[in-house]
Amino acid sequence: MASKVSEFYWTCRNGDIQRVKELLNCISFEDLNHIESNGSTPLQAATYYGHTEIIRLLLIEYDCLRHQINCHGLTAYEEAQTEKIRELFYRPGGINRFCDDKSMRNESNKFETNVENNNDQIDDGDDYDDSDVNEVFKGDRWLEGCSNSNTKEMQQILRLFNTCLQLKLFGKIADRRQLLDTLNKIIDHYVTTNHKQYKKCTLFAKKGLIDDEIEQSIRLYTLQTPFYITMALYSSLLLSLDKLKGRHFRGTCYRGVRITEHSIYAYRWSLKYHGTI
Repeated sequence: MASKVSEFYWTCRNGDIQRVKELLNCISFEDLNHIESNGSTPLQAATYYGHTEIIRLLLIEYDCLRHQINCHGLTAYEEAQTEKIRELFYRPGGINRFCDDKSMRNESNKFETNVENNNDQIDDGDDYDDSDVNEVFKGDRWLEGCSNSNTKEMQQILRLFNTCLQLKLFGKIADRRQLLDTLNKIIDHYVTTNHKQYKKCTLFAKKGLIDDEIEQSIRLYTLQTPFYITMALYSSLLLSLDKLKGRHFRGTCYRGVRITEHSIYAYRWSLKYHGTI
């Protein structure tokens, strides 16, 4: 058994941090996360034996996969023997991964907006009268339409969506590798090759489209990358809708939101006028 596992696995298991750094320069992302013949990964071995520096290196610098399960049915986190080791797996707090200021600024550039002026009276009971409307909402910009539908990146997303839709609805034959090539171009644009999770994105994209593993497509969306702002995920999910049936939820959902009093009045006002958002 010992002769069949890789050198990288053994260096992680034995805690040889210098050799681990040397090997990391010449192994692929797939090899970094390879499940060895003994049913374990290098990250799991380093975690079980408590090699803090190697764990931190694999998780933070190389963004190693955390979710893989070994032959005992355990993830690397579950293999940790102490709370100190488990803390290395915690994601940093205070990060709003899906709604940060930068991504919102980028998103706002995708739409044309205009200031909506309307002197109609707000419903009785509101604190503002006719004369206040323009003053109260003068800074609000109402959505008018998408402005980037002709860009190269948007065309790639639409092409991917249309191809997947035709394949799903009409049974047309499509080369999944061509779909993957389009998806990778989208990843190249939004994530870029210098992003620390770029290799993980391309790996999940491949497993999702080529290997038809719906879980990997979902993981691609939930990565902390700009990929989630695209519509490309929904395209690939079209090919595996049947596999999502067991994941549906039917019931009452609650979602909290922080909103200012000014914004509440804006919503109440906009309900009176169809076509405003």
